[in-house]
Amino acid sequence: MASLFRRRKKVDIGGLDELITTSTVGGEENVAANITICDRVNLLRTPEELMEVVEVMRARLGVRDEAVTIPSLFLLEMLIKNCGMRFAQVVAANKGIFTQLENALQWLQRRIRAKEPGSVRASHKALELIQSWGEEFLPMRTSHGLEAFVALYHKLRARGFKFTAPQLDETRPPIFTPPSTSAPAPAAAATAPPSSSSRRHAPGATGGGSGSGSGSGSRRGGGGGTGAGAGAGAGAG
Repeated sequence: MASLFRRRKKVDIGGLDELITTSTVGGEENVAANITICDRVNLLRTPEELMEVVEVMRARLGVRDEAVTIPSLFLLEMLIKNCGMRFAQVVAANKGIFTQLENALQWLQRRIRAKEPGSVRASHKALELIQSWGEEFLPMRTSHGLEAFVALYHKLRARGFKFTAPQLDETRPPIFTPPSTSAPAPAAAATAPPSSSSRRHAPGATGGGSGSGSGSGSRRGGGGGTGAGAGAGAGAG
């Protein structure tokens, strides 16, 4: 009977829901698990699969326990940062996750007034993320379908929530992780002389004796000079 009350999965996401659930406990960010989750989310191909991930995150943010709220906020931040615009757009299309964020903040504010431990940290993290998303996505809210991020930020600010970070802070790290670029090859590698093997197979190479000697030295690893010299001498003679 208990299974009848579980939220039914709309799309199979290969165990990601269980991984998200187990990584968002304990009150701390689970960096290793979060990296794995981001890598696996980036392999998902359809909006339906991404929406299922967002639904799991919405459910985690609905748990009224700071030990779940804090790691869930860190994971949501990492997902948006590392899974890019397509994931952010799917989050924006899920109105329920913004309702959960707002409800979680109201619950945390009540606990702060009651001087409950852990609530200040969770509230600060939630407000930090909402402000960074709301301000960063402001110029693209219409063109990229990110209105929900901006709307929640302005709604909470109008209701008197205190955001501690400076507005439109230009020193804030980018929302999305910049794509990595391949490092250029070292100069030494570009100017290194060709190996004996490459000389042996170079177009236009002649002299069977020289080739044989070089090859023998290359295979032995230590006697290339002697073998090459003997082969070259025999060819010249």
